[in-house]
Amino acid sequence: MLINLAISNYRSIKDKVALSMLPAKAFKERPTNLFHANEKFELLRSACIYGANASGKSNFILGLITFGKYILESSDLKLEQEIPLYDPFLLDLKSSKLPSKFEIDFIASDNIRYEYIVEISQKKVEFESLYFYPKGQKSKVFVRINGKPIDFGTIIKGEKKSIEARMLDNQLFLSRAANEKIEALYPVYNYFRFTELFDIQNINVPFGSVSSDIIARLLKEKDESFLVKLRSLINALDTGIISFDIRKTDGIPFLKGLPEEAMKMYNEEIFSMLSKELSFEISTYHNAFDENGNALKPIAFSIERESSGTKSLFALATFILDSLEKGSLFVIDEFEKNLHPSIVRFLVGLYNNPQMNTMNAQILFTTHDTSLLSNEIFRRDQVWFTDKNSQGVTELYSMADISGIRNNIPYDKWYLSGRFGATPVINEPNISYGKDVQGKK
Repeated sequence: MLINLAISNYRSIKDKVALSMLPAKAFKERPTNLFHANEKFELLRSACIYGANASGKSNFILGLITFGKYILESSDLKLEQEIPLYDPFLLDLKSSKLPSKFEIDFIASDNIRYEYIVEISQKKVEFESLYFYPKGQKSKVFVRINGKPIDFGTIIKGEKKSIEARMLDNQLFLSRAANEKIEALYPVYNYFRFTELFDIQNINVPFGSVSSDIIARLLKEKDESFLVKLRSLINALDTGIISFDIRKTDGIPFLKGLPEEAMKMYNEEIFSMLSKELSFEISTYHNAFDENGNALKPIAFSIERESSGTKSLFALATFILDSLEKGSLFVIDEFEKNLHPSIVRFLVGLYNNPQMNTMNAQILFTTHDTSLLSNEIFRRDQVWFTDKNSQGVTELYSMADISGIRNNIPYDKWYLSGRFGATPVINEPNISYGKDVQGKK
């Protein structure tokens, strides 16, 4: 369960920006949008980020997604390999040479609060620290400063010094130690492993054979009760799909039809791996009728034949339902892409509804959909904005940070009128089409 996230010196983010899922204590609106994470914390179920194009809202989300991927994959980095996460602010000479910093505060599956901080340069982890609150008091797990021995607390047992000695400069101790069976770090590592911290745009925009296969493989791992719920959800959202199924295919769907020269790029080992991981297919079923309107046997479609909106919805519904069942954080950029506003509103409502969200999952997303900007959906402390200053630096702030904003104001109209900032400043372009605008010949 996410408590706080802060990012510094990453892409358009120069100075530290932070987003909190802690509710404003003074606000009493929409109490069902909150949940008790443990005896210490009450948290928000959802948060959304608005802002002009290129204001940095996607960079903030990408920072979290890429940070999570780095945690899961850093133990695979080779000697002197660049750290993929490192992407500093380039419009300032000093910042372009400084480390990027990521700070996350969360409650893991053991119901304990953790604070994890990482600073990285191009090829080195400059700083890494992990603290936890086992009895409400902050306690050190480890602190790592580049060039110095790791300072361990008392919780980590086992071959910690051996792991430290073998660890490369570009690898995280958290990743190496968790993958080498240091059980004390499992709750922290698994927080990122089981949280939906990935770029959903890789799923719902191209949605080609590879993407649909990833979803099919995820569904193949689920039990029948999950599939029943997903069929019910897809059917309820007016897609025309009454059911679907998943089957193993012969060969690898996305490689079919490739020229022979391209096929030679894949050796037997790669073919074997792809055949195991990418050889499922999703079929959707639609009602069919005769000329008199009488129902016939449903017709099966490959999911590739569905509309882009339906494919996006199918992907989103799968991952959202998975998130709700696991009680995990779901992160997505441009939530509304290819979807009707009513469907987006419904899906957000699944998280804000305590009867549907019984495992206390959270969603964090960016959007331009102003139909969601309503006090009937969000509290003021759930709505965030990004803006860029004159130096191209991203700023992040909440509606709750703006003085004088009451709960009963029309969020959408105030946002579009520019009262919250975070909207584009559009200047009339000096462009003429065809003949000169003055009528000169």
